[in-house]
Amino acid sequence: MVFLISSLDKKIGMGHFARCNYVSDAMQNRGIQVTHLSLITEEELDQSYLLKIFGDTPCNNVLIFDLHDVHINEELKKIFFELKKNNNFLIGLDCLIELSACLDYLWIPTLFIDQDVLKKIQCDYCYGLESILLPKIQAKKHRSDRNNKFLTICSGASDVSFLGDWLIDAILESNLKGISKIIWIQGPYANEPRFTSPKDALMDIEIIKFPLSLISILQQSDFILSVYGITAFEALACRVPSLIFSPYGIKDNENLNALKDLGICDVSLDIKMLATDIKNFIENSKLHLDIRYNLEKIDFSTGLNQFVELVSTKLKQ
Repeated sequence: MVFLISSLDKKIGMGHFARCNYVSDAMQNRGIQVTHLSLITEEELDQSYLLKIFGDTPCNNVLIFDLHDVHINEELKKIFFELKKNNNFLIGLDCLIELSACLDYLWIPTLFIDQDVLKKIQCDYCYGLESILLPKIQAKKHRSDRNNKFLTICSGASDVSFLGDWLIDAILESNLKGISKIIWIQGPYANEPRFTSPKDALMDIEIIKFPLSLISILQQSDFILSVYGITAFEALACRVPSLIFSPYGIKDNENLNALKDLGICDVSLDIKMLATDIKNFIENSKLHLDIRYNLEKIDFSTGLNQFVELVSTKLKQ
């Protein structure tokens, strides 16, 4: 049996939850019995919580934890050691490096990790482009001759950088060439964006609240602006030229630069320059061609396939 436990709520968004949904679906497609449980940040991940889930201390299972920092503490370390004593195989996703001593495997879906941080990991691990956990996403055929081009903006589940307060106006004021429509994806925890669109603006604006078919919207887009995270990689897997940025200052700059070095997107490293960076990105047609060419060479589903194989192998042992 496989258990997935992921963090979820408006403070941290849906990245952990969405990633585990992809993992759960892929495992079920392989005939693996899996239970996915989400943990809101107000809840404490302690012994009583796990007893409530399992009824008793689980044995001989694969337990996968995709948790936000708020759930990582000394109590959790004790729980993990107890779970390992009962012959469970523990996999940590994302930011569980400080708990690596009590994990069997640490799967880090990111492109860049500082070498000093890597030295602290005390279990088997992987990271890099092939650690990204996405299913196979079909790219739509691109029509370069289309006059009415769409820019889709994904500001995150809770829009923590408050793009909705100013970005649409800034884009309208920058007089983007070739864009006839902005599609704003409003996350489930985000406020509706505010803007004062002039009556003569040559651009439609559509707000879509928490779409169930986000992938289909991304596939139909000509360009995508996304915060760094799982949605950014979904956009890249759709083979759509994208501009990626982080709302967390310099925290993700190394990963953004790693993406740019691969030639698979453009990036913005300063949110104050975001509107200008969007304009420069949209109007650089050669860059779009280069990005599409480089994206065609990457299979973003490799990581998920390898992850499911790892779990399947452990279940057979």
